[in-house]
Order: sequence, then structure tokens, then C-alpha cells
Amino acid sequence: MTSSYVISPDLEDRIHSGILLKTFPELDSRFLSDSRTDNIDVIEEQLWQNNFWFSMELQNRIFRALEARKPWNLVNVWWDDEDWKDLFWSVTQKINCDTRDILLWTGLVFPFSETYDNEPPDFEVAELKNFWKYWFTSELEMIMSLSAYRCREVIKWKENQYEWVNSRWIKNVITACEHWDPKFFQYKEQRANKVFSPFWNEVLFQPRFQIWSMTHVYHSHEPEFFATFFRYALELWVLDDVMWVDWEKFLKWSHNLPWYLGPYWDAGWTWYMDQSSFLFRVAIPIWGLDWLYRNTHIHSISPNLREWFLEFKIWENKELQIFDDSWKFVIQFLPEDAEYLLKWILHQCSHWHWRTSKKQITELVRFYYSTDFQEQKKDINL
Repeated sequence: MTSSYVISPDLEDRIHSGILLKTFPELDSRFLSDSRTDNIDVIEEQLWQNNFWFSMELQNRIFRALEARKPWNLVNVWWDDEDWKDLFWSVTQKINCDTRDILLWTGLVFPFSETYDNEPPDFEVAELKNFWKYWFTSELEMIMSLSAYRCREVIKWKENQYEWVNSRWIKNVITACEHWDPKFFQYKEQRANKVFSPFWNEVLFQPRFQIWSMTHVYHSHEPEFFATFFRYALELWVLDDVMWVDWEKFLKWSHNLPWYLGPYWDAGWTWYMDQSSFLFRVAIPIWGLDWLYRNTHIHSISPNLREWFLEFKIWENKELQIFDDSWKFVIQFLPEDAEYLLKWILHQCSHWHWRTSKKQITELVRFYYSTDFQEQKKDINL
């Protein structure tokens, strides 16, 4: 599995506004690792064979970098000054070079590397020598930049997975594994002012870092999460806005989504959450002083099916934080994420990512706005 990289707007513009996509159409195809790219020994062997016709100077430079393994340097300048090269007055973060970063230097991720058997096309090899035509300062920068561009997506376990970036530059990716179990990932998406690669050449991309994740959720717990996130929006006093003032707009929006379900015998079953369970989660505070009424989840961890306990808490700045059974911090969402969290579950259930049907989610919304909900809420005396 290759690393993922944050691409600067300048590099995005350079690729889309010029002829790079026409010259290297494989740029738009996601790079998939294989036996050549999963093993450092195989990578070094590919370099020695020089199947990409690198110049002797470039090849030696790559081997020296392999031996030295210098770190990435992410520089944030304190002011808008052209004299940014004085790094003494800048905030610099050093990041160790990952073994997978080496792929960017080899040509194995380069767009033409998958289109030939023994040697690359003469035209595309020649274009590497003409790096200046594409506004790159060197052949190495061109190789690294286009390779990083192919690795710009975080993960792609499912097509149409739900993603968004909030105001703190946190990229939220909520997807599912091959068994349709929900997985939560958060990444730092903000790019430094200046980025220097392990070759100490300035580049227009940087390694993407995972901040938090929640991957132990097993099987179909979408309704439980939906109910808790529903309560979160309610406590923030934004539920009407999330439902687009008139809640029927949320249901109408769902009509534009597909109706796929996973190929499992229990896909679409309603016993995962009945109305009484939804009522209980929505009616009680996420974090209260009374331990008898807490908004908690109990999940099973595959493959041992061990129970995993999740506790939810809203902090002073209204962040929704999630802890595990040992009170270890797991993941956090911001108030502005509330709408995305609800829309994400509906989106995921509509695109064949989980075993819960879209109808199960929309019926919970209908129930909340029904007179039955208000009557039953009175009966539980909360």
C-alpha cells in the first residue's frame, strides 16, 4: 500500500490547465500497488535495472537518498516575505521518510510505468527530459510530482465513499471494508507553505498524515450511529437546519440516492434497531450525570467478536468526542460535522456499503417527526 499525498492547488492547476493529462492520460487512474511496489528489495532491484532509462546522475542521486534517508521538511513561514529561505525564522516540521515514499523516486508509480512490457515508449521518456515544458525545475521533480498526483486519494475501499474537509483542515473519510463493516478515518489536509522532499528539492505536495481512526466497528451499527448523531444535532440546536428546516427535504434528497444492498442474508433486516431503541438514544443526553441513562454503544470486534464499548461526550467547544472502554480517545467530530455525519450514513446505506438499507434510516427520521414519538417520549419520563 502506497502513501497518500496532499496536492497543492498550484500542482492541480498545472496538471489540469496544460497538456499533462493529454500526454500522460494514466494520471487520472489511481495507482494500485503490486508485488513490485510492496517490497523494498524489489524496488531496489528495479532501480538497479533502470527500466525507466534514468540518467546516471539521477540514478546515483536516488541511491544516495536511499542510503541517507533524509526527512521531509514542512516549512510554515510566519509572514508573507519573499525571503522565506531563512529557515531560522520559520516553523519547520521534520517527517521521517517512509519506505513507501521511495516509490515516488523510482518511476514505478509514474503514469507510463503500467503501459509497457520491457521499456517505456520513446516519446514519454523524451518528455521527462523536457521537464521544463511542464514548469518543473528538474526531471526528478516531474517524476515525483506526477507520481504523487496518482496517489492523491486517501483510501478507496469503496466507490462513492463519503468524504469532507472541515474548517480545521481535517479530512473525514467514512467507508467500509470488504465485509461491509464501517470504518472511520481522519487526516490532516492542510499543506505547509513550503515543502522540501528528502532530496531537499522543493515540491508542491506533501505526505498525508492520519490523525485518528475508528476501525473496530463490526457489522451493521449504522442505525445506532445515526441515532447518536441525530441527538448530537439536536443538542447543538441545528437539527432543523440539518433536515433543511422542513424535514421532508431530507427524505426527498434520499430519493436521488440508489437503493443498493450488500449480498448478505441479513442485509436490510429491521431488527438491528427498532423504534424504541432509536427513541431512547434520541431522548437522552449524550453526556449526563446519571449513569443509568448514557448514550453509549457496544460493538463486536471481528474476528473474535469481543465486545467493544464506545462512550460519547460533548466538550466545552461542542466537539463530539468518542472514547473506548478504557477511556482512550478514539475520534472527534466538530459541530460543523453534524450535518455531514447524518448525510454520510444515508449515503453509505444507499451505495451498497453496509447491510443497512436506506429505508431503515429514512423510517427512523419519519418516526422522529411523528406524533407517536412525542407520546412515547412522555412515557419514558426523560
